[in-house]
Amino acid sequence: MTEYALELEDLVMHFGPVRAVDGVSLQIRKGSVLALVGESGSGKSTVGRCIVRLLEPTGGTVRLADADITHLNRRRLRPHRRDVSIVFQDPAGSLDPRLSVGDVVGEPLQLMRRRGDLPAERRDIPAAVAEELRRVGLRPEVAQRSPHELSGGQRQRVSIARALISSPRLLVADEPTSALDVSVQASVLNLLADLQRALGFACLFITHDLSAVEYLADDVAVMYLGQLVETGPRERIFGVPAHPYTQALLSAAPVPDPATQRARRPVLLGDDLPSAIDPPSGCRFHTRCPVAVDKCRTVVPEVREIGAGGHRVACHLVNDDGTGPDVRGNPATRTGTSTGTSTGSTEVTDDAINEGVHR
Repeated sequence: MTEYALELEDLVMHFGPVRAVDGVSLQIRKGSVLALVGESGSGKSTVGRCIVRLLEPTGGTVRLADADITHLNRRRLRPHRRDVSIVFQDPAGSLDPRLSVGDVVGEPLQLMRRRGDLPAERRDIPAAVAEELRRVGLRPEVAQRSPHELSGGQRQRVSIARALISSPRLLVADEPTSALDVSVQASVLNLLADLQRALGFACLFITHDLSAVEYLADDVAVMYLGQLVETGPRERIFGVPAHPYTQALLSAAPVPDPATQRARRPVLLGDDLPSAIDPPSGCRFHTRCPVAVDKCRTVVPEVREIGAGGHRVACHLVNDDGTGPDVRGNPATRTGTSTGTSTGSTEVTDDAINEGVHR
């Protein structure tokens, strides 16, 4: 029995000439949360849709627990549908306006009944729907209402209830708070965190919100132009980010301390935004990287483990012990030189990790 709820191996998804996802490999441990972050257009949502098989991958492998579902046809995929669910970004667009909330939430159970694999404790579907609505913080009476009668936060709670009513092993949460008002984002994040701890499902959390990642995730994967550039435990990604792109993302996230925020040096990336139709040679980030060297422009960097604890990075300039350029110029750096370019170089220590996590 594998320890992973999900394994992706060299996942590829091309839309004609567009190389949306190009060789993504990652694992999500059972009962853990992995956050997938990156700019818009990096391929994050495409990865999520390949996992739930809304898209059939062009290549690679998608494995749920011990089952390879990459190219299963519709009939053979049905038994695995209950093992993975998705919460979409826009709750208004993902809920059928012709159905009541009760019918929306209960639809997965209706499909399981038709297949003959509905658990005995779920055979009373209206009672199961009422229980699931209570679990996500809604009154059972909401089952009689239509989706358009609910607020954005309530609709997203309905989406979460629908996703979890089949007791999946893996939940794909595709930017579940980005379409919500700021005032309700925290409550939905708290709900997801509480449900994940209580039910023990694994979760792929796709988001732009780095503060939400720091709060919710156990592990983090950073994606750029269809490829992963860095993965590792949350503490190391936030404490000692190794890849220049990860450092730039973290520097763009505001901090609540005004004095600290004013003292931070912004990382200005180049304006040459590559196209997924014709991605750059070598490292795909080299056209925007402030510390790129000639090797970055010609040789594709291998994803390799640095230091300990499962921290992996794809960058020529990062050493095996985790030291390398820091484009932010943070205090937790020492002066170093990389192929003639003077820059900061992160020294991986426990103090540096703690400082980065709480920055």
